[in-house]
Amino acid sequence: MVGESLVNPGARFEVLQRYFERMIFMERPYVQLQPDEQAMTIAASNIYAAYVMSGEAKADPEGTLKRAALEAIRLARLVDENVIVPGEMH
Repeated sequence: MVGESLVNPGARFEVLQRYFERMIFMERPYVQLQPDEQAMTIAASNIYAAYVMSGEAKADPEGTLKRAALEAIRLARLVDENVIVPGEMH
């Protein structure tokens, strides 16, 4: 197919199209989160999933995602302020 793409413009387009599709869909962004960021991401994901399941995310998915993240932060602060673990000083 690649040899044919040199002669046939349509085949060349198909080769380029497949190449760019692989670049877009197969390339995974790498994110390295700290343990507390991982916990917040999990919490926000669970909150967002609840919004999706209830139908609340339909109207504004992006806004609902931000809302879920802010609620996860709020929950983390609430826990941090009210729970003392051994070795932690307040």
